[in-house]
Amino acid sequence: MSFIELPINYDKIQAVLFDIDGTIYSQKRLRRRLVVSLGWSLIIGKLSLKELSIISLFRRNRERHIGSIGVHEVQKMEFHKVAEELGVTEEVVCDCIRYWMFEYPLPIIRQYRFSNILEFLELLERRGVKVGFFSDYPVRDKLQALGMANMVGLCSTSPGVDSLKPDPKGLIALCRQLEVDPKECLYIGDRVELDGECAKRAGMPYLIIGGKRGINTSFSSYEQLVRVFSQNM
Repeated sequence: MSFIELPINYDKIQAVLFDIDGTIYSQKRLRRRLVVSLGWSLIIGKLSLKELSIISLFRRNRERHIGSIGVHEVQKMEFHKVAEELGVTEEVVCDCIRYWMFEYPLPIIRQYRFSNILEFLELLERRGVKVGFFSDYPVRDKLQALGMANMVGLCSTSPGVDSLKPDPKGLIALCRQLEVDPKECLYIGDRVELDGECAKRAGMPYLIIGGKRGINTSFSSYEQLVRVFSQNM
């Protein structure tokens, strides 16, 4: 993918905000690794078929609630629906999701961090540009596992957010925490229908990693961003 000239006023950028999953690391490569790992866990009895069903059903339900407001209530409803459909308790569902979706991948996630992302973050720091992270899923442990423990991050369940992308409440809350105007921020994500739409609703420009060829909001590597930002900021 060739780099398209970005429709961004670099002089006005005071902060760059990032999604995490699929944006800071390769979610596709990690998922392929996890499929193999979960399959082995199933063979040796560490993971049960019931737990595999819980994970699958929870993920499908979460996709249906994209853009929902009132995440805490939505999450309770998701746990209840999965528990009811599979004949288990909500506590079993909660424990399964917490471990297999959020804790289990952490030890290997750094292996799939995109090349040059740290170089790009260092460039932003040298230029005095603030950095923050927003994701629908919990961010603190994931940032630590990625080697970014000192970064500012919010998620859909953070106080004052309680909504899923593309609702812009999370991005606006992050801007408030960083003390920057949304119009002076840039959001980087991997899904135009979620991250791009969320940024538009918040009133900020955005870039999509790995987006469709020929779209001027797409880029294919952080090496390209380092080069372009070095030349223009």
